[in-house]
Amino acid sequence: MLAAAGGAFRLGQQLPRKIAMEMMLTGEPISAPRALELGLVNAVVPQAQVMDAALKMAARITANAPLAVQASKRIALGIQHGEIASEAAAWAQTRAEIGTVMRSEDGREGPRAFAEKRAPVWQGR
Repeated sequence: MLAAAGGAFRLGQQLPRKIAMEMMLTGEPISAPRALELGLVNAVVPQAQVMDAALKMAARITANAPLAVQASKRIALGIQHGEIASEAAAWAQTRAEIGTVMRSEDGREGPRAFAEKRAPVWQGR
């Protein structure tokens, strides 16, 4: 389907456009080391250490004053009244594109093929 949770516009903000486009248009997963190389993640640890690493980071964050942490996050992300104002147009376009895709034959075929555990047959309409 499409990256409807903000990924279609946020990925292009975080990565060079060509890399973001390749990721979105192919849908192929990337490795953890590649995500680290691209700056999509802060650290890569062995799977057995994931929870410990996450809890250590959470402990470092929660050692700080909660109101200051929250304010810093709002400022850094441009959040006002629970929304990122600069993303309003991108969210509107995302909603419109979701509607177009979901009303299409392909929009019905994707979930149907997934439920039937088969490869989709795309029609482009």
